[in-house]
Amino acid sequence: MNNKDDLLKNYIESQKRQTQIIEETTGRKRKSSSDFVRTEDLIEEINKPVRVGDIYKTSEANKYVKKATDISEYNPQKGLELCSKAIALDSTNKEAYYLKGIILDLEYSSPKAALEDFSKVINIDPTHYKGWYSRGICKKKLEDYKGAIEDYCEAIKQISKVEKKDYEVFDIFYSIYINRGNAKQKLNDLKGSINDYNLALNIDLSPSEHIQKYAELRGFPLPNNSLAYFNRGNSYTLLKDYQAALEDYKKAIDLTPDMLYVGRLAEVYQKIGLYREAIKYFNVVLEIQPNSEEVITQIRECCNELGIDEMQVKYKSTEDDESKEIIKRVRQELRILRALRPDNINIPSMINKYNE
Repeated sequence: MNNKDDLLKNYIESQKRQTQIIEETTGRKRKSSSDFVRTEDLIEEINKPVRVGDIYKTSEANKYVKKATDISEYNPQKGLELCSKAIALDSTNKEAYYLKGIILDLEYSSPKAALEDFSKVINIDPTHYKGWYSRGICKKKLEDYKGAIEDYCEAIKQISKVEKKDYEVFDIFYSIYINRGNAKQKLNDLKGSINDYNLALNIDLSPSEHIQKYAELRGFPLPNNSLAYFNRGNSYTLLKDYQAALEDYKKAIDLTPDMLYVGRLAEVYQKIGLYREAIKYFNVVLEIQPNSEEVITQIRECCNELGIDEMQVKYKSTEDDESKEIIKRVRQELRILRALRPDNINIPSMINKYNE
């Protein structure tokens, strides 16, 4: 008998039997203690003894983790307290350590402390791919890029063992390849990083029907490959394959009109001497970030190369249809971000913050 639920059920039944025996003997000659069903005998029947007190502690610890999950996004301190309470009750509760690590890293910017919690997760359950992945993130933040790559590889190995791969699994697969590619990029393994971004692009990010309906209802964007294209574009830029970089940055912008993507596109145009194109996209960034001294300086540099007054072009080249469309979409994205309140976000979605 190995099932813990069966154990608890049988234990309760044994207690009922003992109660019946006591009731039957009330007022009569008491039966000997050997006639009672002993809890010790019941426990000896199973391979892994579990006390009812342990089951209760585990149940209570899980309740604390659930509460921490619900509250951590807008009250991380309370989330940490609840995780600590869960761990005090059950020192083998891997999800309590995992959530604690997530909070420490994302909300308190403490990757070193978070790394310790993720290591405990892995020690408890070596198949916990999120633990490997998250520890890899922390190592990358601590500039241990080789160690990060090792953890990402182990995460991929453990995910590969998952029989039923759902959307969440594929999403993490995608994130691992992106971040492993970024770590390789830091180590100047640019071709290796491009291979990882290609692997990410081969993953089907199509969300479930439920997620699609939820996104449409809230007006949220659906997952896409913009990160993979953007990071691959960065590797191509470092390899000085500027044409490939331009193509990837444009694909990223088509999917997600992020100002970082637009700015990087403008920089590549500047690098290859297409200064008017560079000014056009720098102006798109200025439309959203009008006080950016860095962008103003870059426009000035392009104007110097063209031999024209910067006032002739600054803020004046966003009237074309493409620029207008990008600006419109950027503003729409910003409205969506402002609409994201803590009660609309749960802890699993926080993993997306690791995508860089």
